[in-house]
Amino acid sequence: MGDYLKARGSFDKTRQILTVAEEGDYIEISPRQQPLIDQKKVSEDLFQRNYIDQISDISLQPDQKTYRVHGFKKGRLFLFIPVRFKV
Repeated sequence: MGDYLKARGSFDKTRQILTVAEEGDYIEISPRQQPLIDQKKVSEDLFQRNYIDQISDISLQPDQKTYRVHGFKKGRLFLFIPVRFKV
């Protein structure tokens, strides 16, 4: 048995019971905690919000429960000189 549980189903708060009965419901057990959001969704969100143009590296920092992202963003210096910022 693992140490962490990830599940999708119907939860009854009063009785503290999780029911896994519908299609798409599941229970996963793993030896280590899994991130709430996967790396693909983090990168897609950064692109959609136009925060970054290219990602060179993305990694979960489990001790801080955050993602560390290295990449590039296009911009302009003094409003007319095209530059590429390392973020």
